[in-house]
Amino acid sequence: MNLANPSPDRLASLAALGPEPVTFPERHGIQPTSTLYGGAHRFRVGSLVKLGNAVLTAVDSYLSNDNEFAACFGMPSVASVSSLRERVRASLERTPIEDVRIDFEDGYGPRTDAEEDAHAELAGEAIAEKRVELWPARIGIRVRAFEAATAKRSLRTLAIVVDTMVARGWRPARDPFRVTLPKVTQLQELAMAARALERLETDHDLPARSFVLEAMVETPDALLDREGRVPIALWASVSRGRLAAMHFGAFDYTASLGVPARSQSLDHPSCLYVRSVIGLAAARSDLEVSDGPFLEIPIGPHRDAALGSAEDRENREVVHRAFRHHAERVRRQLAEGYPQGWDIHPAQIVSRRAAVLTSYVEGRDNVLRRLDTFLGTKAQATRTGNTFDDAASARALLAEVRRGIRLGFDDANLVAAFLDLAPEDLLHAPLLELPGKRRLAP
Repeated sequence: MNLANPSPDRLASLAALGPEPVTFPERHGIQPTSTLYGGAHRFRVGSLVKLGNAVLTAVDSYLSNDNEFAACFGMPSVASVSSLRERVRASLERTPIEDVRIDFEDGYGPRTDAEEDAHAELAGEAIAEKRVELWPARIGIRVRAFEAATAKRSLRTLAIVVDTMVARGWRPARDPFRVTLPKVTQLQELAMAARALERLETDHDLPARSFVLEAMVETPDALLDREGRVPIALWASVSRGRLAAMHFGAFDYTASLGVPARSQSLDHPSCLYVRSVIGLAAARSDLEVSDGPFLEIPIGPHRDAALGSAEDRENREVVHRAFRHHAERVRRQLAEGYPQGWDIHPAQIVSRRAAVLTSYVEGRDNVLRRLDTFLGTKAQATRTGNTFDDAASARALLAEVRRGIRLGFDDANLVAAFLDLAPEDLLHAPLLELPGKRRLAP
């Protein structure tokens, strides 16, 4: 047989020898920049609106002028600060919260069964209320771990939340309801969770994959088993097409390694390694990835209604320092390929959104020039200034442009006009088809 030119029948027979394809949830909407976590005991009807208002209060209270914005987010050009501050404020007003997880695990703590049942019902009511809001686009819960000691309680909470929200009128939106499973150590935990979601869909006559899973990487067992295998590489295949994302729990992970509390942070060297492994496993299965929370919260030490000038100044210094540190961490997170992270206080959404927007704006012109040059050479390797680009780097450039547009940071029509493309092609066509779609005269 000529392997260099095999027959179609031979190709078909060779393909049949491969494994059956694994299915993954279809991606819906835009991956958020932020997931806001909060203890389930704090959620009830009206909570989402209050949280959104808290975001806007933070930006209006602590970024009230251009100098404060520039000091927090390190903008080099004073001329651009006013425009950026206004764009951040407009983005937050349009969508103060992108994603919420109502937490029945670490952010909730030990409870009696009666307490947790009651809070699960209130959470279901709050989730059902969300259907009349334009935001957040995503919502879900984090249940307790599916280990032996807590699996039964976790399944009960999940069922009560879903039963309540469906009874109050919830129906699937464009983006599925998310169930975050913490401290995954065994493959069967994901399989059990997937079967539970299938059962709930059947019980409530809901479309398939109305519910999807997110799995948390928080223990060494997720990364290396006793035989030297990497379990998270198999997570998607055992989740029955339900796994949509992997989230990193840095503080549980570093604690399990014996890292002292004073040294635990998202920037600990062990965390960089784990994020790399998660990114590799997720890329194989087209899963989203999310970083964990930043623990410095932008809250001033003085909480009285009437503050003196010295107390107000100290509050502002504390909040601005937390904004600055958080924004620096978000920029590093973006550079590591993690477009999403947890926030544990509404005010952190302000610094995260500002960091994401300013990062995009600072690189925008260079990204567009490089992409335009690449498309102009009919997708051949090229150079813009002293920067070399080939198809691989061009894909990253295109992905950055598309995400900026979808997040509302850029205008699809303006970008498409600059690149001589139709907006629809800019947003959806494969990279290597774009040169042929340009409207420039040959």
